[in-house]
Amino acid sequence: MAANLDSCEDSTLSLRAALPKLKTHTSRLSRKIATVLKIPIGNEVASVSPISWVKPSVFIAEKSLDLSSRLALASQKHGVCKIIQLIENSEGRLRESVVPADKPLFDAFPSEIILQSYDPFKVYEVIVQFRNNDKIARRLEIENINSPFFSVFGFKNHSLKSVKVAPGMDASFVIRFKPEEEIDYSCNLICVTEREKFVIPIRATGPRGK
Repeated sequence: MAANLDSCEDSTLSLRAALPKLKTHTSRLSRKIATVLKIPIGNEVASVSPISWVKPSVFIAEKSLDLSSRLALASQKHGVCKIIQLIENSEGRLRESVVPADKPLFDAFPSEIILQSYDPFKVYEVIVQFRNNDKIARRLEIENINSPFFSVFGFKNHSLKSVKVAPGMDASFVIRFKPEEEIDYSCNLICVTEREKFVIPIRATGPRGK
């Protein structure tokens, strides 16, 4: 019996000694989970952002907006677009950039497109502006959207490739949306710079039951 008690006491002491290390490890793990996770997959970077909670009152107010008001609201909300692939390009590598590697060379306005309160068979257009954040002129190309409901073209000449955009200046493209039903639609706008590919999500939300 005494041997069993000694064994239990030894186990208890070992557990107490391990608790500080376990707490430290758990704290570090929690901090990592709370931040944006970036996992390299070949040349691609998959990222998961922390959940952004919206108050029910704010959600209901935004859902009640008409399409023009919703787009105006989206243009005021600016976020960093997600990089999905890094591009190996001699010109991009040799020229020093002032833009951090985890951010695209161009800022997008809006950085997310949300459409709602639309009617079937009408045509809707949204202008997206891209601002060069670098200290030298940079090029931007938009990949064509493979969807019968969405299309994209240049604002000035319908080209999906911009000329070199000067530092601090903008290049504009037009997103065209042609819904056929009052249902949900979604796609991604893929944007290509000399250094990376990044994505702008496009979501069209149909009416919900009342």
